[in-house]
Amino acid sequence: MDSFQLPDGYDRHKTRRQLTVRRLTDAEIYDLPQHIHRVKLICNDGQLRDVRMNGSIRRWKTMPDRISIPLKVGFREAFRLDLLDARRDLVMVVEDHSGEDTVPEREHRHNPDYCAKCNGVCQMPKE
Repeated sequence: MDSFQLPDGYDRHKTRRQLTVRRLTDAEIYDLPQHIHRVKLICNDGQLRDVRMNGSIRRWKTMPDRISIPLKVGFREAFRLDLLDARRDLVMVVEDHSGEDTVPEREHRHNPDYCAKCNGVCQMPKE
């Protein structure tokens, strides 16, 4: 599957971080509750938003390809997607390009009397 990059809708920096995403396959859409923690929604402005399930996926016995997925975005916005909309609007995060925005870790000065974080070899006091 082809992957592409889109801006994160929650990043408020001047240069927004880019996430590498790919479209969901039909099997992943039918099994969406298993993958929902990595699924994002492409909004009308082209940005990515987090989604969560708002109920169970509705299926029909007479039409096995027809489904209705209840999703929620944000605090109040709830909606349902059918299979065609889910193919178009739902993507899975493949890679996060936010390495340059991370907070640097505190430097460690080694001393055997402190801290289990470094197996008893750093000078940082226990927190």
